[in-house]
Amino acid sequence: MITRTLAFGFATGLFFPAVAARAQTTNLVPVADTAMRSNVPDQNFGSDTSLPIGVANFGSPVNRALFRFDLSVLPTNAIINDVSLELTVTLHPIGATFELHRMLSSWSESEATWNNRFVTPSPTPWAAGGALAGTDFISDGSAAASLISGVNTFNAPGLTADVQTWVNNPGSNLGWILMASGEPAATGEQVGSREDPVTTPVLAVTYTVAAPPVIFGVHQVGNQICFSFDAQGGFAYTVEFRNSLTAGNWNVLTNIPAQLDDITTINLTNTLSSVERYFRVRAP
Repeated sequence: MITRTLAFGFATGLFFPAVAARAQTTNLVPVADTAMRSNVPDQNFGSDTSLPIGVANFGSPVNRALFRFDLSVLPTNAIINDVSLELTVTLHPIGATFELHRMLSSWSESEATWNNRFVTPSPTPWAAGGALAGTDFISDGSAAASLISGVNTFNAPGLTADVQTWVNNPGSNLGWILMASGEPAATGEQVGSREDPVTTPVLAVTYTVAAPPVIFGVHQVGNQICFSFDAQGGFAYTVEFRNSLTAGNWNVLTNIPAQLDDITTINLTNTLSSVERYFRVRAP
């Protein structure tokens, strides 16, 4: 929670320029990744350094990979601006198109197989072998890329939306499933996993956080207190007040929805009913 508080016992005239939010980028490696193969439906690949994906030349086996990243290092009020996932093709770079889909079902890196999401304390199966679209993962892909030799990048608004969803609701962060688009035959490749530090996947997240709002332009007109603050685009604010600095609940004066412009000056007026009143602006 970012706040600025100002007491009004008399009129003041302080002014502080607003500090614009600055974009920051954090690079993350997976906390879990594994593959699922239809021809060995009970085998786990969580410790492998390279993960099979796509479909073999004659339509079998079908291979899919799972990736999950820990986003707890990001501020809880972060606005996600851009997300890119880099995967390194380590074998059979044929240029097939692959899609990332947001997962709806949880899974274990050390236990997930084609048949099961978990195996302890008892097997917990996927809705269908290899995970079922619409039940275990979102049917529509979040991003697609043609995977060739070396480092490949997935970058699309869908990835940004996924990460924003996970930041807002950490419990929904179940990762992505990677699969060949349409899963045609002869699309088999392999990508590096987190067990190989040279080819490990990298998730680059660019985000902004609201700078602390600053109250300025304070003046009194009769029994009205007028003041302003600069709202940064993309962030919602709550203005609150109470009549004691150290006691009592904060009461909501107004809620300011997220603005479209980079900086919008918000002008507010409040009728005083006591000799002392305190205001604060929050960017939750």
